[in-house]
Amino acid sequence: MKKIIITLLALLAAAALAGCGKTETPPSETTASASQETTAETDTVFPDGHYIGVWFSSDIKEAPPYATTPHITIMRIMPEYIHFKVKISADIPYIGGKAIERDGEIVFGDGITEGMENTEGMRGTLSFDNDGVTIRYDSLGKYGTEGETLTQRFTQKNEPDIMSWPANDLSEAVRSDLQGIIDEITEKGWVDIEVLPHEPNTSLRWNLGYPAVEIPGGATLYCVTGRSPANGGPVYINIYSVYDGESKLVEPSEVYYISLLTRDLRGIYLDSFMRRRPDDSHILNYDDTELIYYFFPPSMLRGESDESSTANTTEPNDSAELTAKKIKMEEWAAENRTVLKEIPRFEQNGMVIRTAEDALKCAPYETTFLPKYRDIYYWEPSFLYDIVDQDAFAEWYETVVRPDYRNNAEPKEMYTVSFVKYFEISREDFERCCEQKRKRLEYLRDELGHDINVEGAEIPNADIIYTFDNEIINNYYLRDQEGIIYTPADEY
Repeated sequence: MKKIIITLLALLAAAALAGCGKTETPPSETTASASQETTAETDTVFPDGHYIGVWFSSDIKEAPPYATTPHITIMRIMPEYIHFKVKISADIPYIGGKAIERDGEIVFGDGITEGMENTEGMRGTLSFDNDGVTIRYDSLGKYGTEGETLTQRFTQKNEPDIMSWPANDLSEAVRSDLQGIIDEITEKGWVDIEVLPHEPNTSLRWNLGYPAVEIPGGATLYCVTGRSPANGGPVYINIYSVYDGESKLVEPSEVYYISLLTRDLRGIYLDSFMRRRPDDSHILNYDDTELIYYFFPPSMLRGESDESSTANTTEPNDSAELTAKKIKMEEWAAENRTVLKEIPRFEQNGMVIRTAEDALKCAPYETTFLPKYRDIYYWEPSFLYDIVDQDAFAEWYETVVRPDYRNNAEPKEMYTVSFVKYFEISREDFERCCEQKRKRLEYLRDELGHDINVEGAEIPNADIIYTFDNEIINNYYLRDQEGIIYTPADEY
């Protein structure tokens, strides 16, 4: 594990420093107003991590209706690409994916970059300058007429009411306390520090929605937020301080961590995380090894070759005698399996499912085998991570998943099924986590306009998973459902 953490730190440091070998200039404070139909007149730059966030047009003075107001989210900035999503208007869904540098421009769209979402024939460029981000659509595809182009300019980053600091209108006690927080997270390496007079819009900025924090009448909540200096996968720290006059309230003041990978460390999960540590403060260094390991588990290293770990990894061997752990897993599965009166068929219900050939083009890792099962079959069940020990998770990954990635092999069993058996996850806990995932997806659909009727948003079927019958499971998750004969339940 120590080897993995050291490698992760190296990757994050490299991502923070890499850029694309070009001069990086952070954007200045947003003060200028610009029309959506004008382009930047300042020198363009290749972006660094300061551009990561949500950008609006500069004329927005109040919190907008985020699901309909045009905006662009810069999610990751890597040497090879920029990961973004953009909302053009209320009538057009998000488009998003990777933009790449080509002939001195940062370009995206159909026929240019793979894995784009909802582009429908769109193509264009991104440009960055000291004041913000400009997107130019050279083609609007199905959303415009032939030859129609559009340029949109965004110069307001994140919430429109970020406080100027120091805030002289605050009482000395409150200002001093918030300044102490700013000093501490600055010392611990967090960057892009902002102070808000309310909670941040987490659903828009990090794709995770929470119920509003309840505060006493007359009290005020301030949020100090900062970002880890890693362009490829930043983690954010949010510190809530609630004051009744000049008195700080212990509850509901809190600290939590969140990332654009829809992963967070908050509430009881953060309490559990901290109980294993000697820290008095929940405010951690940005490069804290356990914090990085939580947000970037070993699967983030899937593309890294690690010869030293090969010797320590148990390669699957069907002819080998079952280990005690495998015996225990199978015994648990036999005791907890669900016997169905009738095996349910997969109901597509309009879900967009790629062909195996198209799925291969978008497949993660250096996949060469044709992925005959739907995406969910190959994914690690991240929606279950929070209910298992992280060290044990690393062991599962190294013995079950990592060998497949190293050998470019199709898994012998759906990873979710293996995970459930390995950690003996009760069906009740499994269904609870599935329901949480469902609610998050519905929030993205209802509040942010995301299309969730796609293969990537499929939620595991507990009835199928808990049969622990791989023939049934494999049949259910095949991409091509033609010709499948569903065995009557009394025969399995």
